[in-house]
Order: sequence, then C-alpha cells, then structure tokens
Amino acid sequence: MSSLRSIIQKGRFYVPEYYEQELFEAFAIYTSAGLRDPQTKLINAQSVWNDTVMPPPEKRDEDTWKRLLNFEEIPRPKPPFERVWLEALIPSQDGFNAQRIGALILRIEGTENILRSFANGRTMPEDAMRQIEIDRPTTFVNALLIHDYNGSATPTGNCIYWLNEDGRFLWSFRMASLALAEEDEKAKNLCYAQMRMRQGWILHTFARLNCANARLVEIPEGRNGHRSHHNRPPSSVWHEIKVSDAPKIRRATSSRAADNECPIRFHWVRGHYADYTKGKGLFGNPKLRQVFWIPEHQAGDEEAGTVMASYTVN
Repeated sequence: MSSLRSIIQKGRFYVPEYYEQELFEAFAIYTSAGLRDPQTKLINAQSVWNDTVMPPPEKRDEDTWKRLLNFEEIPRPKPPFERVWLEALIPSQDGFNAQRIGALILRIEGTENILRSFANGRTMPEDAMRQIEIDRPTTFVNALLIHDYNGSATPTGNCIYWLNEDGRFLWSFRMASLALAEEDEKAKNLCYAQMRMRQGWILHTFARLNCANARLVEIPEGRNGHRSHHNRPPSSVWHEIKVSDAPKIRRATSSRAADNECPIRFHWVRGHYADYTKGKGLFGNPKLRQVFWIPEHQAGDEEAGTVMASYTVN
C-alpha cells in the first residue's frame, strides 16, 4: 500500500459529494504545499498508534481508552517542530479495512501571533475564540487530518488544540468532515469518536517525542525513502520514533519485595509515562526532572506465580 503522502504528491484526491468544491480545492492546495515544504518533518508514527491508540483486542479495556482520551493527563504534547507530517496505517480489524491516515501539523507560538492568524482569515467557532481569549495560550496547534479512500486522499477533519507556556494541554475542539454527510445521529457520533481517537494519536506522538529517552531517527532508504534517478539524494527523509529501554528506571522498581513483604508475582507492565518533572527528579537528581516513556515490559518474580490479566474487549 502506497504511503498517503505519495498519494497526495501524485495529486490523487477524492472529492466527497457533500464537500464544497472551493473548500476542497483549498484543502488540496494547502495539503500539497505543506508536503512539498522542506521544513515539514516527516514522521512515521505507527508505533504510537499500535501501542497507545489501538492495541490488539485482547489488550483493550477501560483504562486503555482513559489513557488515550484523557488529554489533560498527556504530558507536554507540544510539536517539537513548526511543521510536521504524521502518518500511520490502521490495520484491518474490528470489521474495518486497513486504512492510511495522516495529519499535517502547523504550530504557532505566542498568543498575539495566534490571534493575528485568525484576524488574517482563519476561521474558528465563537466559543473556541472566547476560550482562546480566556486561556491566552502560548502554543497553538492546527492538525489537518486526512485519510486514504480507495487510493485517493480525502479530508477527515480538523483537530485544533492549545497549550500553556509549560506545554500542558489547555483546550481543544474537532471538526469532522465525515460527519457532514451523515444524517443519522449515531453515525455522526461515530465520526467524532474516530476524530477524538486520532487526536489522541497526535497528542501521544508529540508527548512521546518530548520524553527524555525518545529520539527521531532517519528511516533507512528503501523502506519509506526513495532515491531518484542518477543517484540524486531523496527529496525528503522519513523519520521514526526510537525509545531506549530506560533500564535505570526499570531497575528502580525491584522485581522482589522487601524481606517482610510478599514477593511480586510475574506480570506484564503496560507502556506508560514516568513523570519526574516535579519534586527532586529521578533518583533525587534535579537534572533528571523529565518525562520518560517506559515501553511495555515484564516485571516480578516468576517463582511467586504469574498474574493473568483479564481485559474487556470493546
């Protein structure tokens, strides 16, 4: 399956019947220009989708959705770059076909710059504008969401959120393009639920990038990058998120309890954020007042038994 970015670059767009032609043309122009911009950082965010947004059915329960959708608890979901393209593949599951999704991100810094951008033509619901005036955010993030429809790119909607000076989430709203075509209330709600999940994907991607043990690495040529003719370098470089195992953090939680306590049984620990930004920092080191991403791992003592997790499949 071609990348969604390559589909857009080839000019393959699907125009929904309910979409105004002028609005769709603006969407196509904006998206194409954004992906041609050499300042746009290309990131394969598949790993975040797989383990945070949509884990396998046997690992889904109520806590999974809470972690995904409780935006206020996601640490520092600030884009580290002004312009970003995120892409992932939603695998075929739950009765739905596999689908490419993407998000073209624009970050604006400074309250006055944010307000000025709307004075220059950007539109926003009145309640959102009032909230911006109240919050006076430091960072504003506009995410144009796109998906693959039968080999063509089509708009999913817009997700807009803003952050305070510490990079903490303040407020957001979503506009689902797909909901425009739905007359049934249940179908509309499903469209907005999908948008909310994709917003969670975006926020968790940037939160992970801002973890102290995460970094962006170039994807080796031949996977996503393609070299042009005559051995010229590729016109763009894809990146993916690499997270170190953070062994020091894991060792901080011993697999064995103290002598006067029961031993901890063997179990799987889900991926999670370890926030040491408050207090004395990790291991009491003020230089380690940072957030770390702890990948899923094993913990505990097998000799003490095994904890068999049970999940509610949604």
